[in-house]
Amino acid sequence: MDSVIEKTVLDEVVEKLGYNDVRKFAAEQARRLLEQKASYYHGVADTYQQKYRMTLQEFEMRVIDKQDSALSKLGIVEKEDDNFEWRDAADAYEYYTEQL
Repeated sequence: MDSVIEKTVLDEVVEKLGYNDVRKFAAEQARRLLEQKASYYHGVADTYQQKYRMTLQEFEMRVIDKQDSALSKLGIVEKEDDNFEWRDAADAYEYYTEQL
């Protein structure tokens, strides 16, 4: 019986927010959250692209080259940490945009 009462209250709240039904409300909220997540991870990836002035793919190819003058100035831990965070952000961005 509680689930029927909760559904009725939820339906009323959703209607007052301007939606016809809970499913449409949930779908729109899910879309907004996916957009926010995608935007956040795009920003993280963009920060690293600006920091290194190259794409992630270029960075991953060049980071293993000890003779690379641009990247040799940085410590191995910083490069590894940045690579992991950048890769994670790129993968998360791809995942969330696919879900949209």
